[in-house]
Formats: sequence, C-alpha cells, structure tokens
Amino acid sequence: MTATQASAPSSDGPRESGTNDRGVAGPVLRWFGIVLTLIAASYFCLEIAEHTSALLSLSWQSADAGPLAASLGLYSMMLLTVPFGWYLLLRSAGIDVRWRDATTITLLSQFAKYVPGNVAHHIGRVALARAYGLEIPTVIATMTIETGWVVFTGTVIGMICVLISAPALLMEGNGLPEIWQLSVAGACGAVAPFLGAWLIGRWRPGPLSRWIGPTPLHLPGVPALVACFGVHTMLYLLMGGMLFLLTHQLFGVASADYWLLTGIFAVAWVAGFIVPGAPGGLGVREAILVAAMGPFYGGATAVAIAILLRLITTVGDGIGFLLGLFFRHLSKERSTA
Repeated sequence: MTATQASAPSSDGPRESGTNDRGVAGPVLRWFGIVLTLIAASYFCLEIAEHTSALLSLSWQSADAGPLAASLGLYSMMLLTVPFGWYLLLRSAGIDVRWRDATTITLLSQFAKYVPGNVAHHIGRVALARAYGLEIPTVIATMTIETGWVVFTGTVIGMICVLISAPALLMEGNGLPEIWQLSVAGACGAVAPFLGAWLIGRWRPGPLSRWIGPTPLHLPGVPALVACFGVHTMLYLLMGGMLFLLTHQLFGVASADYWLLTGIFAVAWVAGFIVPGAPGGLGVREAILVAAMGPFYGGATAVAIAILLRLITTVGDGIGFLLGLFFRHLSKERSTA
C-alpha cells in the first residue's frame, strides 16, 4: 500500500477558537475539553488514592526508591516514544504535522482514558487534532491503524517472548489467553483497521459526513507501518523493563526473567487495551499479571507488583498530561510570536 499524498495545512500549534473556519466549533471543543479533563482528573485522583491505600497495606522488605524512580523514568520514555508511531503514520498519509504537535495531542488526550468507557481518549484526540487543523478522515484512519497495530505488535511480542521462556503459559487455564486467541486478536488488529479505513473512505452516513466533511481519506504507506511496528515493539520492551526492575531489583527475585515478564506484560496490556469499558485497562491487566506471574514469583509478590505497576503508570500519565500542557503552551507562544 502506498501513501496518497495530499496538500494539508501545516500544523503550527492549535488554532484560535475565534477563527472563521471553525465558527461555534471552537467554544464547543474548548468546553468539551474542559469537562472531559475534569472528569478524567476525578477518576485519576480516585485511582491514585485507591492504589496508594492498597500499596501501604503491603509488607515491604525494601525501601529502595531507585527501582521505582527508574520504572517511572522508563514509563515516561514510553509516553514520549508512542506518539512517534502516530506521527509517522500521519506524515506518510500526507499530513504536514510536527512531532511536538502529534506528541502534545497524544499526551493530552490519553489522560482521558481514565474515564469509564475506554473511548474518551480517542474522542479527545480527534477533537484536539481538529483544533490543530489536521484532516479528520486521515486522523481517524491513522488512529484506527495505530490502535490495531498496538494489538498486533503486542500479540506478536507477547507470544514470542512467552514461547521462548514458558510456553506452557499459553496452554488452557495457565493464566494467559491461548495461542489461538492471541492469533485471532493479532490478525484482527493487523487487518481490521484497514477495512474500517476503507469503509470510512467510501461511506459516511449523516452525522459522520457532517462532522468530517468531504475531505478525501489518505492511508500511510508500508514503510510507515513497519516503522510503527518498531515503535510499538520498543513500547513493550520498555514496559517489560519496568516489570523486571520491580521484580528483580525492588522485590529481590533473583530468578526474574526479562523476556518472560515482557511477554506477560504485552499480553496483559493488549487485553486491557481492547476490553470495552475498562478505564485505562483497570482490573484486566492486573488480573492477568497476577495469574501469570504468581506461579513463578509467588502470589504476594505478583499482587504487589501489579499494584505498583498501576500506581507508577497512573503517576506517569499525570506527568505526561502536564508535559502535554507544556508543549501546547510552547506551540501557542510560537504561533503568536
């Protein structure tokens, strides 16, 4: 598949809400963003309180903050790495966007994943992309492809790592989905986005047509897809490193296996990513982590690691949101200079 290049407006920060081309859309999008942020912040605070309370109830054998800080650093690296995949897809599809703007949109919108329903962050990203003047049909298409390839990459990395380290985990009843289930999920992740993009490009009923207009749909090329796979592979390797740091360094498990932990995490992340209604994968990922890690490292350690991982990623998402606000401020300063 080759990219269809189009003449798209250069993204140079968010547009001002009072411009004529947006009419009343500016205030509506602004208030939508404010309300969505407040709702997300409420759930975010509830999660922090819940997991901090659970964490304090655990018995600690080590008070070393080094592994915790390093894990938070790895997660922050992941947050800055992930938007690069979407940026590459957008550029390949003919959208003239800066990396910083794509990163800003992603960091700000992903904070809304804490709203129940598991869709608010996708809606938020589309709204922000529109505020930055990006072509909405292509934005939706690249977002759909990106989501599918997160699932596809996760299943590939998860199966490879687990099959190398502990293939019995992929048998029925051993804590992880079976091979055939992961294979189906991966295949759907790889193919379904393109079917959806094809459908959006040719059929836009009522409200969808009025919202995104007649703008033609452009798809990214094969090199961008391969690069996107590489970016998401880096995501899972970084997150596996987080899990290894917590298991090996903080809890002193000498037998901790990086590849096994990476595989378990990849499968758990995919499951939490696609389960409808699970805010930020809440509960789904933890259940898989505990079930899969327990037989290797002990149930108590698995529970503690799952809680810690949730707390670290939640704090990291808060930092990412603040960083997104900072990037947005820089963009506004540049556009008004």
